[in-house]
Amino acid sequence: MFLSVIGALGRLVEVIPESLKQGIAAGIGLFITLIGFEYGNLIQSHPATLLQLGDLRHPASVLTLVGLLLTITLLAFRVPGTIFLGILGTTAIALVSGMVRYQGLFSFPTALPDTAFRLDFPGLFSITPATLFAAIFVLFFLDLFDSLGTVVAVGEQANLAVDGRLPRAGKALFSSAAGTAVGATLGTSTVVCYVESAAGVSEGARTGLANLVTGSLLLGAMFLSPAASLIGGGIEIARDAANNPVLRYPILAPALIVVGSLMLKIVRRLPWDDPTEYIPAFLILVTIPFAFSIAAGVAVGFVSYAAAKAFTGRWKECHWLIYLFAVLFVLQHWWLG
Repeated sequence: MFLSVIGALGRLVEVIPESLKQGIAAGIGLFITLIGFEYGNLIQSHPATLLQLGDLRHPASVLTLVGLLLTITLLAFRVPGTIFLGILGTTAIALVSGMVRYQGLFSFPTALPDTAFRLDFPGLFSITPATLFAAIFVLFFLDLFDSLGTVVAVGEQANLAVDGRLPRAGKALFSSAAGTAVGATLGTSTVVCYVESAAGVSEGARTGLANLVTGSLLLGAMFLSPAASLIGGGIEIARDAANNPVLRYPILAPALIVVGSLMLKIVRRLPWDDPTEYIPAFLILVTIPFAFSIAAGVAVGFVSYAAAKAFTGRWKECHWLIYLFAVLFVLQHWWLG
């Protein structure tokens, strides 16, 4: 939050090369697609190859493919609200087929005092200063570059950049930092900028009005969790070795896959005649989904870009902040893992 207030993070967004921004946006698109394939039971783990094609005969897979076909059809006919209508249509099919059940509409949210302000300060100071610093350093980097990558990617998809700059990016990162701090204090999952925002952008959201509407609907959803779970609730496809349910989310999967494809269009803007530009962008693009981490992809991009410019004698083309964070990323992964 402090770095956002003094303008340091906004400046960092400005100096990120355009090719890296495009690589981040495309990489997050592939990341969303990978999540969609997993949610839709279209891929599954394999001990030898890590991933393999899922069981396409399973009802969850079939529902995903039908929902994907429905969404593509709506998109082809340029129907307004394609993503939303695709989700509703997939939900209706799931209801009719008995894959999900209507369990009511209203409910009261869990009491906030059960989680709010349950901070373990004695535990914080029971570890060594070196361990504490390492933990803060790693969490800071993960939070910062996950948020930064998302802001850059969504901004690029929404065409909000002006002369290579993303206006008010620092304020967006401040909001993310504030949400992280307040959310953690209240005991919720981490509140940051989410890549799912790309779904709204794909439907035309470009201003703060969309965020206010989304926030209002989420507040309302606190009292409508049975209805929300109808769409976002998981469908059990199997049991693991510990007899825990293995869940998939085929109602949401088609939307994620389609949004991921829309974000991938940005790769056509890469400078394909300059390997010091397109190769670092490509490394970001593949690292984000393969490492399942936006921060890891950004780290690989910063380090490879700085190294490519330095070793080809074009070091002046790379801003000193990129060099600084490239060194910090190397230190982080070398000493802290």
